[in-house]
Amino acid sequence: MSKCSILFFIIFFSFGELGSDEIKKIKKYLNNISSLKSDFTQISGDGSITYGTIFMKKPDKFRIVFHKPRNEILVSDGKKIALINKKINTISMYSIDQIPFNFLLSEPISFKNYIISETTNKNNILSFKVSEKTQNGKKIKLIFEKKPLNLKKWEIEDSQGNLIQISLSNLSTNITLENRKFLIVDPRKNPFSKRN
Repeated sequence: MSKCSILFFIIFFSFGELGSDEIKKIKKYLNNISSLKSDFTQISGDGSITYGTIFMKKPDKFRIVFHKPRNEILVSDGKKIALINKKINTISMYSIDQIPFNFLLSEPISFKNYIISETTNKNNILSFKVSEKTQNGKKIKLIFEKKPLNLKKWEIEDSQGNLIQISLSNLSTNITLENRKFLIVDPRKNPFSKRN
């Protein structure tokens, strides 16, 4: 079997229980979201639990505020990412393509460069994994409430392969978010850095 045939087989049959119609509906749902705000609960691989609030604005902007005691902010201005520790006033910079959920920030969202796998359609829950086609590419599992269609959770793996689960609550979509919310401010130079 040729490489092209193998790839077609993987993509075609990986829809599993969902089917292409459900994938199309989810794609349309995600593309209709231009911005969002949500509270979240993050469960890390070691079992630790963190709470916070996430803001997203397409394309490529987000602000994740981790509540105390973690007291950190992860923010993207659309070009670069900064992790800001408000306790000790430090900042670390990253490339935007280093985060596994940047798929959700694309405009428009497309599955063209991804493989869809591990699909489920059960008990009013739809879920599937989105993987980059490249070797060692990023992966994210998306979990939706079926009726009404609503993003509820995503799961990613850290660099050590540990599972990180992010559950959303009080989700609001297509709200007005000013670009200044996504500015990266160096806390070492900002006298008001301890504010959200």
